[in-house]
Amino acid sequence: MEFLLGFPKDHTRGISRTERYRSLGNSFQVDIVAYHLSVLKDMFPQGMNVLSLFSGIGGAEVALHRLGICMNTALEPDEMEFLLGFPKDHTRGINTTERYRSLGNSFQVDTVAYHLSFLKDMFPQA
Repeated sequence: MEFLLGFPKDHTRGISRTERYRSLGNSFQVDIVAYHLSVLKDMFPQGMNVLSLFSGIGGAEVALHRLGICMNTALEPDEMEFLLGFPKDHTRGINTTERYRSLGNSFQVDTVAYHLSFLKDMFPQA
């Protein structure tokens, strides 16, 4: 399955077969992703500074690597927590990879609170 999707050999080694299928099942074909992301190559010749190495698009990290676009993490997980508005040490206790993944897929707390505040007006308490 890795071969068909364009991933390097043994890209998902080290995790269970179920997890391998799950992660690959949520991925796109790497060459297709690379085609769409290729416009970034001229825009970011020195690489991209990103909050998280996890794009949320399966195959994007491999595609950017193949295009020669490096992704530089600009922030540590503690700094990301602070900027996103989470309590201090909110993700402490899980490994760094999972911290980056969960924080990279998060929204800024105050932004979510702002948007949810309109629900209070729409659904007043009885």
